[in-house]
This record gives sequence, C-alpha cells and structure tokens, in this order.
Amino acid sequence: MAITAIIDPNTDITLFESGAIVSYLIATYDKTESITYTSFPETFHLQQWSYFQASGQGPYFGQAAWYVPLACTMQEQFH
Repeated sequence: MAITAIIDPNTDITLFESGAIVSYLIATYDKTESITYTSFPETFHLQQWSYFQASGQGPYFGQAAWYVPLACTMQEQFH
C-alpha cells in the first residue's frame, strides 16, 4: 500500500493525505493566488470539490485501477 506524503525542506514539515498536502502547498507557495480562489463563494466551491475528490472519487478510482486488471486476469484463468 502506498501513502501519499511530502517532506518540505523549506519549512521542515511532513504531511500525509493528498487533500492536506494540496491545501498546504497552496497556502505556502501560491502567493499570487494563481491556482486558488479567495472570493466568496468560489473558495467554498473549491473546497467542496477538493474534499469530494479526496474522500470519494480518488479512492474509487484507486480501487478500480487495482481490481479491474485483477478481475480480468482471474476471468481469463477460469474460462
């Protein structure tokens, strides 16, 4: 099993979990706000989709990437 993690040598912080990493990178390094929003309601729409991706879509796609090829291999063995 792989866990997404980052060690930032500039601030000496270690983080895991992709949503926390993205939030940290934006807060720390996007000083010109070129990849984020600061206006209402866009800030909350961005958070909404970020949380959805991290808690729902991402894990489902990860499971599919693992189990679909496995299922195809098993199907070939039994037919």
